[in-house]
Amino acid sequence: MEQYLRKLQEDMELRGFADNTKDYYFRHVKEFLKHWGRPPEAASEDDIGKYLHGLITEKRLKPSSINKHNTALRFFYETTLNKTLNLRAIPRCRTGSKLPVLLSRDELWRLFDVCELKDKAIFMTFYGSGIRLAELVHLKINDIDSKNMQIFVRQGKHKKDRYALLSQSNLEILREYWKAYRPKEWLFESRVGECYTSRAIQLMLEKNLEKAGIEKHATIHTLRHCFATHLMEDGVDAFHIKKLMGHASIISTAVYVHMTNLNTLNVKSPLEKMEGLTNG
Repeated sequence: MEQYLRKLQEDMELRGFADNTKDYYFRHVKEFLKHWGRPPEAASEDDIGKYLHGLITEKRLKPSSINKHNTALRFFYETTLNKTLNLRAIPRCRTGSKLPVLLSRDELWRLFDVCELKDKAIFMTFYGSGIRLAELVHLKINDIDSKNMQIFVRQGKHKKDRYALLSQSNLEILREYWKAYRPKEWLFESRVGECYTSRAIQLMLEKNLEKAGIEKHATIHTLRHCFATHLMEDGVDAFHIKKLMGHASIISTAVYVHMTNLNTLNVKSPLEKMEGLTNG
């Protein structure tokens, strides 16, 4: 098993996969190899399909999780083993689509209002810029460009650099935070001087949501959704939002059209323009 996993690791590194992608590919392939217990070349598409079906019926995994297993195994067989698969025999699960939870502007204000200084600076930066969580925790002090009022996002998703928004109110809270905490390398440092983990930021949010009396099941990523949705409600076009969010495709940005408050669109139903309607 070890030689296959080493080759898988090399293949992912050669393609510059993100750390979290490498982690779940490696984990899912290792689980399959342990389950299979024979040379992986001997497994057919039917064998792989039965394994994935077992994850549904026995382990009760969600469709999105099954698809991650599916993707990892496809990469392993087609790239690491150089084996062509009949993908029709290994279908992906339909996942459906749910709109993410959103916080209203009033709820965001209540959240910021109950936060201690560091927490407030983190959440305001996340919401105010719309950057990803992995990008936020790896911000360095000199990434804050107050002269041009922008934040430099270094090697974000797909290894791309870009600039994000820096509002005046965000800059002011960051200056207040810097004076109080004096971080040395990372903009937001833990008590031991390291950048925060994603889990630590999520726990921080949950604590403050409870303090603010907000019962919605929001995650830290909710603030990024709020950034895009509120920009769209304010009339910013999808192509500008795509650039600010660092999306590779406009399709990813288009979901926020469905999340905007209809009252902000100033659109009336065609029924309103029909004359002569009565209640009788």
